[in-house]
Amino acid sequence: MNGCEGIEALFLLLSAFLVAPLPWRARFLSLFGGLFFVFLINQARILLLFYAYRANRDWFDPLHSLVLPLVVVLSVCVYFYGCLYLTSNRCQTP
Repeated sequence: MNGCEGIEALFLLLSAFLVAPLPWRARFLSLFGGLFFVFLINQARILLLFYAYRANRDWFDPLHSLVLPLVVVLSVCVYFYGCLYLTSNRCQTP
């Protein structure tokens, strides 16, 4: 289904790394790690939705439409911030 593959989060991460003030090597490595990170977060989201549907079907719609997309976007933002923080500390050290 469209929207279930996590491509929106990947586009968000890609656009953030394209404008980030990072060296190209760090940008590429962070983006490659982000690809794997988005894949893992999305797989966890799908698994959680599966078990939520089995446990209580009333939970599925709020989780699917509001809570988990927000968690995915916030997770991508935290990953991006972490990459910026680690790269800025590494670049400032003589």
